[in-house]
Order: sequence, then structure tokens, then C-alpha cells
Amino acid sequence: MKILFTLVALFYLNIIFTQNSLFDSLMVVGKAEFSTENLKPDYKLAVKAFEQAVKIEPNNAEAHYFLGYAYSRVDGKDETLAFITSLESTIKISEQFEQVNKISPYYKGELVILDPYAKITAEWGVLAVHYMHHSKLDSAKWAFKQGKKKGGYSDFILARARLLLDACDKNGLLLSAGDNNGYSVWYVQVMENYRTDVVLIESGLMSTIWYPNYLMDKRQIKFNLSKPVLDSLSYLPWKDSLVTIGDFKWMLQPSYNDSFLLRSDRVLLSLMQANLFEREIYFTSYFRENQRLSLGAYCRNNVIVDKLTENIGELVTHAVFKEELLSILKLCEMVNQNSNEERRLIVGIRYRVFVRSRYYLENREKKLAKELIDLLDQYLPEQEFPFYSENSAKYMLYLRSELR
Repeated sequence: MKILFTLVALFYLNIIFTQNSLFDSLMVVGKAEFSTENLKPDYKLAVKAFEQAVKIEPNNAEAHYFLGYAYSRVDGKDETLAFITSLESTIKISEQFEQVNKISPYYKGELVILDPYAKITAEWGVLAVHYMHHSKLDSAKWAFKQGKKKGGYSDFILARARLLLDACDKNGLLLSAGDNNGYSVWYVQVMENYRTDVVLIESGLMSTIWYPNYLMDKRQIKFNLSKPVLDSLSYLPWKDSLVTIGDFKWMLQPSYNDSFLLRSDRVLLSLMQANLFEREIYFTSYFRENQRLSLGAYCRNNVIVDKLTENIGELVTHAVFKEELLSILKLCEMVNQNSNEERRLIVGIRYRVFVRSRYYLENREKKLAKELIDLLDQYLPEQEFPFYSENSAKYMLYLRSELR
């Protein structure tokens, strides 16, 4: 009924308004279904609106962008539903984002989540994971290859993925949060057979039923709960509680609304309880604190990967930090500045350097702080890599003033 009413309204809008006014109205109708205030979004309605908008203005990048996202949501191409994806829907979605990049290589329209390059990476990555789940390795390789051909999996993103793996000890577990981390790591492991001893754990998939089973069956990852119990886990009311794994103890806090542990937290906790310190565990630097099972203080932070330890507040040595910093900075000449996601990774590098430099200044080690800031100036000059936040620019000025 809602779709019928809206289509009738759109018909009369077509009569009353000019083509431009109709285009704007269609965009408003479609975008309303992506509003965070819309608790029951109708993505089929959004598809109809954006399909009409694209017919009116075929060279409008934002219309193609939102049509691609609408297709993605209608087809269930959420990464939590990777097992039901299809080649046909992947192609249909990818074509819209490819068109965005053709019309406007630097997309300046409104973002839902990912920029067009990152979304292409994610969509073909979802398909590849679907094939991996069904033991179709050749098909997975084909999907990854198509993703790169269509504009995803940039050279910078793939080179960074190799660094993520290189930061892990042999047979480590690398916990990732974010499309460009997970799918790019899988890409280099599948396509290049690179550091396949490391097992990537994608936190965004831990809420599904199939993914923990995939880890157990295909990657031989241990959990301390049986499959039937894992499958049945749901959210759990929670308050701060002491958790013990062998001799290691920490206070686990609620991860959601200060009151609950989510299913994904409980599955990850089961994995931790079966593997902690038998296999080294790492978090990518973009792993949100509320997803780390309150273990952030036990992480030895580096530039792009944090290692879980048994002690609070451990620091990597200056030499190790500087080495990893140099490794990632030397790749930055490959950054696609048209990609919001890749620019965000630059922001993350600067942030880690800011935190470490502040630590040095607080401990009167100005020389070490200056070494790090000098490296940023050398490899990330502000003229080529401008700050995208006024606060970040101001903080850099503060650090410079303290280094005088």
C-alpha cells in the first residue's frame, strides 16, 4: 500500500513539477529510506525512486550511488548475509558504483557508508566470501579479480593488507573490523597465497550463524562452545564482570547500551577462551574499543596492528613503532585521493603518530617525538595530504609548538 500510494503521488508530481523538481523529489523520497530515523526502511521503494531519478539525470553521480546502495539493501547484500548473495546482484550493484566513478572520479555527494571504490571492493568481496564458504576457490579468485578490474582493491589497499599480515606472528589470529581490512586481506591470501598461516577473523560476520561454523570447519579455529550452543547464542543482559582465561583476568564491560553483550561479542569471547595466548591475537587499528571485549588496555598498540598481551599498558619500542610507520608511509604515494576510505586511513596513521608523540612529550622525550613528526612531514606533506579535520590540523600545530 505504501509503494502504491507513493507511486501515485510521484505520478502527480510528474505532472505538476518540472523535470528538475521531479528529480529532486525522487531523491528526497529515496534518501528518506536511508535515514537513521526510519526504523522500517522500504528499500524497494528507494529502488523505484532512484531508478526514475537516474532516467531523468543519467549523469548524476549521486543518483547512481544511492541506486547502487538501494540495490544492495534490497538484495540482502549485507555482509552478514553473504551466504545468499548472487553473481547477478553483485554485477547489478557494482555497475552503479562503476558509473559513479566514471561520472565523478572524486565523488562529492552524500555517503551512506562507503565511497564508491570501497563499495565495489566490498560487493565483490562478499561474493568471493560466498564462494569460499562453499569451497569454490576458483570462483572466489574470479570474483576478487573482477573486483579489482571494476575499480576496487587498489594497489595501496592491497599493499597495506600485506603489512597487516606481516605484523602478525606465525599462525596468528588477526581480528578485523571494516571492509577494506577484511576483504583486502582475503584477497592477498587467496590470489597471492600470501601469509595464509594467519587467520583473518572478521568481526562484522560474528553475528551470523554460518561464519563461526565456517571458521571451525574450513579454518580449524577452536571455540570453547559446541556448534549447537554457538548457533543458539543471542544478546545477553550484562554488567561489569570478571572473566578468567587460565591465569589471565580482566573486567568485561557491556558493549551495547551499557547493558548488554551482543551475539557477536559472545561468539568472539568463546573464540578467545579457546585460543587466548595459545595463538597470538591481533586487532587492526580501526577496531572499535567497544568491540574489543574491554581488552583495549591490554593491547600493545602499533601503527596499523595492535597485539593482545597479558599486561596493561605495554608499549612497542620506538624502533618497532618507527619501522612499522615507515613501512606504511612509503606506501602512501599509491593512495587514491579520490577515495574517502583511503583518505580515512591516512587520518588513522596521523592519529597514531599524534598519540605516540604526545606520550613522548609528556615523558620529556622531545627528540623521539620530533622523529615521528618529521616522518609525517616527509611522506604526508600537508599540501598533498591535507587535513580533513580542523581539530587534527590544530593538534599538529600544537605538537609543532611543543617541539620548538
